[in-house]
Amino acid sequence: RLVQAGYGNTAGGAFRVLSWRANCEAEHFYERDDGDHDFQVEQSFGDAVIGELERDAGEVQVLHRVISVAMGADGVASVRCSNGRAFRAPHVILCVPVPVLQGSYGPTESIAMSPPLPQWKENAIQDMTCSPSLKVYAKFSRRFWPADMHGMIFALPNLIPEVWTDHGSDNILCGFTMASWAERCGSMPPAKLLEAFLEQLDRVFDGKASGAYEGGMVFDWGKVPYIRAGYCPPSVTEQEDTRRKLAEPVVYDTGYSLHFAGEAANPECYMTAHGAMDSGARAAEEVLRLFKSDKTTGSPAASKARQLSSRL
Repeated sequence: RLVQAGYGNTAGGAFRVLSWRANCEAEHFYERDDGDHDFQVEQSFGDAVIGELERDAGEVQVLHRVISVAMGADGVASVRCSNGRAFRAPHVILCVPVPVLQGSYGPTESIAMSPPLPQWKENAIQDMTCSPSLKVYAKFSRRFWPADMHGMIFALPNLIPEVWTDHGSDNILCGFTMASWAERCGSMPPAKLLEAFLEQLDRVFDGKASGAYEGGMVFDWGKVPYIRAGYCPPSVTEQEDTRRKLAEPVVYDTGYSLHFAGEAANPECYMTAHGAMDSGARAAEEVLRLFKSDKTTGSPAASKARQLSSRL
C-alpha cells in the first residue's frame, strides 16, 4: 500500500493501469535529465510562457477557445474560435490536453478537425490514458515539520498519498493526488477535504497542524473545462511507439501541417512541465524547418503565408 501511494500516485495510476516497460523508460529519462532536483519559475508559468511568446512572436490571444481547425482549398488552415473570431495560418501547433483531442467531454470541449486526422494519429491519441489531478494547499503560522523534509508518503487508508513542502519561508504544505486518489478527493466539498488533510497531518505531528493552520485551498484539475487531467501516465493502453506517433507532425501535400505539443507528446520526457515546454520548442522547430524547405517554399500554403505575414 505504501508503494502504491508513493510510486503509483506519482506515476499517475494504480499498478494495474501502469505499464512497467513504459515506467522503466520514464525513470531512465528522469534520471538522465536531472533526477530529484527541484526548479521553479520566478513568476507563474502563464506569465513566463506568454511573456516569452509576446516578445518573440508578437501578438498573443488568450481566452479564445478553439472550436475547429479546417484546411482550405488553398492549403491554409482556418482556426475558428467560440467567440466568432478566425485566424488563418499554413501551419498549426496543437498544444491542448489529451482529453480535448480525444473528445472525452463532448463537442463543447473538443476541436473539430477537417480533414479528419489520419487513422494512425487518431489511434495514438485514443491509446493514451489521462489521469485527473488534485492538489490541496494548507498554510501555517509556523513550520512544525523537519527543515530538511522533502515530503511524505501516506499509505491507505489516509486520503492524501503524497505531501510536499515548499522549501521556502511561506510554511505551506501541498497534498498531491492523481487518478483514483484525485477522484476520491474531488468528490468531497473543499472544506471537508481540508479538514481531512489537517486530521491526517495531526496524526503525524501530534496535533500541531491544526494549531498552526491559517487557511487553505483546493485545486482540482479534473474539473477545469478544456483541461480535465493532470498528465498522461505511462499506461498499459499505450503501444511502444504511441508517444512517438502522438508527437509526429501531420504534413499534407498542399504544404499545410499540424504539429503536436504537450507533455504526452514528448516521447523522452513525459509527465513533467519541462517536458511539455521542450515539446513546444520541438514543434516550433518543425514549423521553421518547413518554412525553410524547398517543398514548403514552392507550395500554395507558403505563398499564402507570405501574404498573411505581410499584413501583420
